Amino acid sequence: MTSAAATLAGVRFMHPATDGLTIPDPIPDASIFQPAPWVAPSSEQLPFLRRRLHEHYTTIAAEGAQQGRTGQVARAAAVESEDREVRRYARDEAGRLKNASLTWVDHEAIEMAVTYSSTPSTEPASPDRMPSMTGFMLFESCIGGALYDAARAQDLPGSGWTPAPWLYDVSGYVEAPIVAISWSRLPPPHEDRVQLSFYTPNRPPHWDGLPPDTFVAQWAATKTRYSAGYFADHVRTVSARMSPMPVLATFTATLQFGELLPEPDANHCAGWVQTVYGLWQLLDHKVKKPLTHTDVIAAPRSVTRGDARAGIIATIDVNIVRVHPRFRTKDLPPDDGEDNADHDTSDNSRRSPHYRHRYWRGPYRANMCMNTWGHSEGNCEHKEVPVGRHLRGPVGAPFRERVTELRGSPARNSGTGQPKP
Repeated sequence: MTSAAATLAGVRFMHPATDGLTIPDPIPDASIFQPAPWVAPSSEQLPFLRRRLHEHYTTIAAEGAQQGRTGQVARAAAVESEDREVRRYARDEAGRLKNASLTWVDHEAIEMAVTYSSTPSTEPASPDRMPSMTGFMLFESCIGGALYDAARAQDLPGSGWTPAPWLYDVSGYVEAPIVAISWSRLPPPHEDRVQLSFYTPNRPPHWDGLPPDTFVAQWAATKTRYSAGYFADHVRTVSARMSPMPVLATFTATLQFGELLPEPDANHCAGWVQTVYGLWQLLDHKVKKPLTHTDVIAAPRSVTRGDARAGIIATIDVNIVRVHPRFRTKDLPPDDGEDNADHDTSDNSRRSPHYRHRYWRGPYRANMCMNTWGHSEGNCEHKEVPVGRHLRGPVGAPFRERVTELRGSPARNSGTGQPKP
């Protein structure tokens, strides 16, 4: 990649490397690098996505080639230890996908889980909350995201690239949303832990947002500089030839059973673990009025045969998770509470007499004693029980929307997890 007419993967690019490159003036903000919004594959496509990801990580485990996080260029690991780590991680991820149950979660269920998990869990992590021993979940909307500055967000195709100095002066952040997750319990002697892999969309950077002759990176070995047009052509060409993965595993976390979940702070992974565990709690809420509803769709027999040839042994049935209709806000008008048992309509209740309005409450966690006979002696077991969205206040009172504004510094929320292959 040192000649002026650089060729990569047999393709001649229109904007070769040159010494006559420019620097933007003024320096743009990070909005020009923000990828397009996430559009989730349909639930019917989930078995095919799982097979592609399984083949992707199986190939990396066998060949030791590390994919860039954008998934467009295979690159050899620079250090032997890094290569071994890449192989190990890819082998573990392929094993999880090989045995994973498949779940597709719609936007409203994700919204409920995020709201429900906004209060950190006080329940020690329990394996009973897991929907399955091994699984893969795809989200219709993101459960959070990691923020990168512009220099890190470009994700140049290889470890030998150095971003142009002006990229460090770009203001703002680019978000990498979390849109899928895989999990599995670790083998002995660590069977009291579960490994989580968080997936982000595999979207190429928006090099087209810059003039083609803009200096964006330098190849460290030769000090040769490359333009935005060069990388734009590269992304378009390689994407068309390789059909990159829609998502890739980017961050990992470990959940220890019997211990409290980590408190969410600047560490994004801790907040994502809280949300995922909250979603598991919602799915485990097996009562007369469950908060979520799960449909199961079976894939065609042709998909079963294809998975068998690929070495996938898990079922290809897809669990589709949605909020139960009785807890959907849009399906519950403000004045329907007179005969709805899900609403607090009693003027004589302990909490309602001072209410002058009706408003939406929840979802939230309620810490309940499961054996009250031993509560006074401290010989009881407490468990978090999800409480669904419901209306509070006296019947006939005017309805009031409660608006909460969240404020925070992007610098405090920057991602601290280490990208994985």
